[in-house]
This record gives sequence, structure tokens and C-alpha cells, in this order.
Amino acid sequence: RLLFRQVQLLKILSELNDIEIIWLRSYLVPAIGGDEEFRQKHKNILQPIHTYLEADEDTMTKAALQNSYKEHLERLKLIDHKIRIDKKTKMPEFDNFTGRPKKSYSTITTLGRLLLKQIGIIDDLNQR
Repeated sequence: RLLFRQVQLLKILSELNDIEIIWLRSYLVPAIGGDEEFRQKHKNILQPIHTYLEADEDTMTKAALQNSYKEHLERLKLIDHKIRIDKKTKMPEFDNFTGRPKKSYSTITTLGRLLLKQIGIIDDLNQR
């Protein structure tokens, strides 16, 4: 059973690149101002890239790649996005640009924590 778990985690790990692992680790302490040393060390990766109508091609490319890292982590069930709900209608809010539900916040999943523990980034699964 332990071997199966390790094989499964190695399979998931083989699908990730270094930047995605940094993004996954960033969800371990999601609070603004939290985990400042880690965020400062990786600010060139973790700095949000925002797009706008007149954004140049380089900005659009960087934003698309950054978004793809997060979507890949979500597809692998390593992070989970909580959908923003309109307080009046009690319905999900949608992004006018993408048409997708707006995200309220994101959290690392148990599987994500387990993967970080397996590769030695965290020592304790209860670490927040």
C-alpha cells in the first residue's frame, strides 16, 4: 500500500515542472504577508501577471503561462479554487473576460500536501 502511494505520487511529480512546484508550495501559506521569505525568494515566479486590453504580446504570453501552471495544479487535484458567490443572488460570480466563475481564494489539497511531504518540502502534513 505504501509502495502504491509512493508510485502514484511519483507519477504526479513527473507531470510537474519546477515552476509548478514553487506555485504549489506557495499555496501552503496562502495569507497575504504570510511566508514572506519564500515569496521574496521566488517573487519573479509568484508575482501575479495581469492582462488588460492593450497588453503587449509578451505580457499576454507570460500571463497565459502563469495561468496554465495553476490550472495544471488544479487538474491534478493538488490545489482547489473556491468560487466567489454573489451575496445578494447566492449564485456564482462570473468573469466578464473569460466567462468562467470568479475565484474567491485557492487552497492546497491533502494530496498537494502529501506530495510536498514526499519530496521533502514540508515535514508535517498538518503544517499550515
